[in-house]
Amino acid sequence: MSYTRERLGEILVAAGLLTTEELGSALLAQEHYNGKIGELLVHEGLLDEEQIAQALAEQKGLEHVNLATYPVDRIAAAVLPLRICRRHAMIPIAQEGDTLKVAMADPLDIEAIDDAQLMSGFRIVPVVAAATQVRMAIEKYVAGADVFQELELSERASESEASETTEEPEEDSGVAVVRVVNQIIREAVLERASDIHFEPDSDGVRVRYRIDGVLREAAGLPKTSQAELLSRVKVMADLDITERRRPQDGRISVRVADRPLDLRVATLPTPLGEAITLRILDAEVAFRPVEEIGLTADDLELVMRLLRKPYGALFVAGPTGSGKSTTLYALLSAINDPGRKVITVEDPIEYTMSGITQVAVNPRVNLTFAAGLRTILRSDPDVVMVGEVRDPETAETAVRAALTGHLVLTSIHTNDAPSALTRLTDMGVPSYITASGLLGAVAQRLLRRLCPACKTPAEIDPAVLEASGFDNNELAGLTLYGPVGCEQCGMTGYHGRIGVFEVMEFTHELHSLFLRDASAAELREAAIGHGMKTLRRDALDKAALGLTSLDEVNRVVV
Repeated sequence: MSYTRERLGEILVAAGLLTTEELGSALLAQEHYNGKIGELLVHEGLLDEEQIAQALAEQKGLEHVNLATYPVDRIAAAVLPLRICRRHAMIPIAQEGDTLKVAMADPLDIEAIDDAQLMSGFRIVPVVAAATQVRMAIEKYVAGADVFQELELSERASESEASETTEEPEEDSGVAVVRVVNQIIREAVLERASDIHFEPDSDGVRVRYRIDGVLREAAGLPKTSQAELLSRVKVMADLDITERRRPQDGRISVRVADRPLDLRVATLPTPLGEAITLRILDAEVAFRPVEEIGLTADDLELVMRLLRKPYGALFVAGPTGSGKSTTLYALLSAINDPGRKVITVEDPIEYTMSGITQVAVNPRVNLTFAAGLRTILRSDPDVVMVGEVRDPETAETAVRAALTGHLVLTSIHTNDAPSALTRLTDMGVPSYITASGLLGAVAQRLLRRLCPACKTPAEIDPAVLEASGFDNNELAGLTLYGPVGCEQCGMTGYHGRIGVFEVMEFTHELHSLFLRDASAAELREAAIGHGMKTLRRDALDKAALGLTSLDEVNRVVV
């Protein structure tokens, strides 16, 4: 790199990205702008950060990196202190011999390079990255590298026979473990994870995040830290750290990026030690208006018509992790008004809602779903929400409540909407009770949403499209999209999720079929004949709208 006195503005003009007049206007505006010229140009919309980074790299003969995909070396990231990285907007990303590769938003900042060389003792090789990418990488990797390196060093200290005492290494290790757990939680929230998995194996502890429904590797921690690491999580969740043979459940309240969050904690004994899963409960994600959860206009109209009924039971069906709780809360929000008393019984209460009385299941005092529901019915409710139908007693009590003038909302584990009926029969609820109390069932799944910034039209064989469920009339003019990957979606091609639904109204024909012990397949055919859109059909329609990919449809929906 040639350290000339050439300035960023001159480089951008030479690259043809700015005119001399635009640069002159920007320099005049900079007199009243508290920031560098590059920040001003981005703020004014004249250029974007990627254009500036690429122009700098080309003009100065430097490497340009995309930190969203670059495999940042966590050990290298630990070389520079966090304060130096933040001050100069730089991050070490690789180390080789006496050379340290450092990604910078401004490689012309000679003072920053000198500081990095002085602090690290390495020869600094600057590479160029977009400013926002650098800032995000600093928080993700450098802040994280500090705590991971501290854990590694403290583990070495605890194993060293040359230690003068054992008390100090234990204290250092404890502090390091606290910081590691905090950093893992923080990083998971920033990555939009829904779950954090701590999984012991033979040589360490694997940490994985579930992001948009798919697990991703996050970190590997040393085996010697396992007991202290898992004990720290259990202490935060107010669990018994001496109990390692029984599963336990708990809850942690944290604040990340000025957002209050709850973490639901579940432990599971394994031969290699306890596995712990943290479910991240984010009210900003959970509380969505019913209009925004993914229902089509026709299905939304049908659901709202069912919710306006004075009594009856509406079941939300689907496997674990299919978004049933989000849908139940959306339905409650739609009917929550001062003229109605709404009571819920949940295990656990995932999110608190104003204007609603919420009861948590507590088996220790024999407060089960069935017992809680019986008590609720003596409390003069208009609407009852049962978090989940798990046993015959709860199922029958919920349906009977719908017969006594209550609107009942609940969830059940079945693969589709018609199977909710046969599942109730399998649980021992008499058919005549179900037939009299049921309004309908809503089955659902969650599909990953294509990243709008990088999705691209996909070329798919017409035979594959027809085999997937599209008919010949749809193929003309049909454009499907596929994932590409960019910095906004972490190079996955997907960002967020969208619901696909199957809404079945319990009509008179279904009522008659059900009382004649019809199978789920027969009920399904009759429901489709009455206009029910299947999960598969709804998923294909959303793929045709460019909201998701055909691969994602085939991955999730049968």
